[in-house]
Amino acid sequence: MSTPRTRGKRVNYAPSNDSDGENHDPQEPDSPPRVPVAKKRRSQAHEDADDDGEYAVEKPTMKKRRRSSRRSAHRLDGIMTLPVDIFAEVCQYLKPIDLLQLARASHRLREILVSAEAKSIWRTSRSLIEGLPDCPIDLTEPEYAALIFEIGCQGPCCYAKTRKTYYKLRLRMCARCIDARLYSEADLDAFWPGIPQVIFDNLPGVYFDAPRNCLMYLASVVNHLHASLVNERGECAFVEDETIINLHTYAMMLEETGESMEAWKIAQSEANQERAEELSTQRENA
Repeated sequence: MSTPRTRGKRVNYAPSNDSDGENHDPQEPDSPPRVPVAKKRRSQAHEDADDDGEYAVEKPTMKKRRRSSRRSAHRLDGIMTLPVDIFAEVCQYLKPIDLLQLARASHRLREILVSAEAKSIWRTSRSLIEGLPDCPIDLTEPEYAALIFEIGCQGPCCYAKTRKTYYKLRLRMCARCIDARLYSEADLDAFWPGIPQVIFDNLPGVYFDAPRNCLMYLASVVNHLHASLVNERGECAFVEDETIINLHTYAMMLEETGESMEAWKIAQSEANQERAEELSTQRENA
C-alpha cells in the first residue's frame, strides 16, 4: 500500500474518534506528537544549475557593500595609530608610486605625506630607483610621482589609459584632449592678437608631428601672461625685462628637466625590454 503524500499538508497523528480500535496511534499516549520536518526548498539558482552545473553568484546587497567598505577602512587603523617617526621610517622603504597610492587612502595620510615635513620621505623613496632625476622645482613630490609612474589622460573628465607623456610640458594627454591644455599658433593668434614677439619667442612649447605639424604652447602660461599684461580694452602693457627673463628661465628649466625625465624613461623601457628578452631566452633553453 502506497503512503499518501503529506507535503504541504497538516498531519494529525491523534487517533480518530470513529475508529473501531484497529488503527491506532503507534506512539504511546504520553509521548509528544511528532511533527514532520519540512524539506528545505532549493534556491532558484540551484534549480537553474541542473542543466549545465553552473549558476550565477548572487550580487552583494547594499548592506553587504557597506559592511565591506567598513572593514576596508578599519584596515588602516593600525597605520594611523603608529607614531609619526615610525610611520616615516616605514614609508622610506616604499617607492614613490606606493607613497602616492598611500596618500590617497585617507585624508589623514594625505595631510601627512603632502606636508613640507614629508619631503625627506619622498627623497629617500626616490633614491630607491636608480637613475631617477630629482624632482623639478615647479612640481611637488606627489605631482612628480604621478607624472613619471602613472598612466591615464590628465584632461578634464577623460579616462583614457594613455601613456603618452610630454615631460617638457608636464602633461600626459590623449590625442582628443590636447586642445584643452595647449594652444597652437592659430589658437594663439585668435586668443591674443598682437602678442609681443618677445613673449612669443620665449613661450614653452613642443613640436607635434602629423597630423598637427606645428608647435603647441602651454595654455596656462599664455593665460597667465595675458591676464597680467592685457587690460580690459585689449591693450598690452609694456613688457618689463624681468618678465622676459623669468619666462625665458622657466621655459629653459622645463626643457632641460623634461629632457632628463624623457631620457630616463627611455632607458627604463630599454632595460625592461632586455630583461624580457633574457627571460624569454632562459625559458626556451630550459
